[in-house]
Formats: sequence, structure tokens, C-alpha cells
Amino acid sequence: MYDGLHYVLVDKEGNTFHAIIDESDYPYVLNKMEQGQIYDISHFSRRKHVSKYKVVDHDAQLYFKESTKFEPVGHTLPPIPQYAFHLLDFN
Repeated sequence: MYDGLHYVLVDKEGNTFHAIIDESDYPYVLNKMEQGQIYDISHFSRRKHVSKYKVVDHDAQLYFKESTKFEPVGHTLPPIPQYAFHLLDFN
């Protein structure tokens, strides 16, 4: 079952967020972001994570929709990590 396009986003502190574009909003959000770029994102929804399995260790998921704005940040910021890992101990 397809339930949309999923992203893992990383902020300047290294926090990770699970973002989802529902299938119905996909045509409006497609190609508005590029990997490795920095954006100021507004007009999105936040929902409590309800799934049994979590992609990242955060209590909320972000939902991007037709009205979501992605403004590229043109000025230089401190580097944002491109990767984030939160490994679990299974012992």
C-alpha cells in the first residue's frame, strides 16, 4: 500500500524529523526540495506519531501539502549535518 512520499529531514542541531507528502498532494510538492539544500519551511501540518514503527526518534510527523512553502536559504549558515543516526541497543 502506497501512503505517500517520505522524507527524513535534519535541522541545524542534528535533530531528525519524519516528513510525509500524501499522495494527493504529491503533484503540488514535487521538486520543491533538493537533497543537501537548506530551506525555511512554512505552512505544514504536524501530527502525533501513531504508527507502531518510527523512522526517527521524534514524537511528531510533519505533513507537507499544497500550501506548504519551501524558501531556499540563500545566506551561509553553520553546516547542517547531512546524516543522522540514532542506533538502538538490542541487548
